[in-house]
Amino acid sequence: MRKSILFIFLLTVAVAGSVNSTHAQSAQQLVQDAMQKQQAGDLAGAVVEYREFLKLHPEATAIHSNLGAALAGLGRFE
Repeated sequence: MRKSILFIFLLTVAVAGSVNSTHAQSAQQLVQDAMQKQQAGDLAGAVVEYREFLKLHPEATAIHSNLGAALAGLGRFE
């Protein structure tokens, strides 16, 4: 849980530096929702949220990793 909070904080700082605060809040919410869904076992829901976030921030390598983990959990290795 501490890692998730630290990651979200760092993501918020990075995103806030490059976009307006409303956009940063929505991006942060996408990540929070995705991580909550992934932890709850809703991997398909997490995939949707991660992909939405990556449309806004394709440079976010940690989110690509999270997306990969969620897809692997679904058996989608392609």
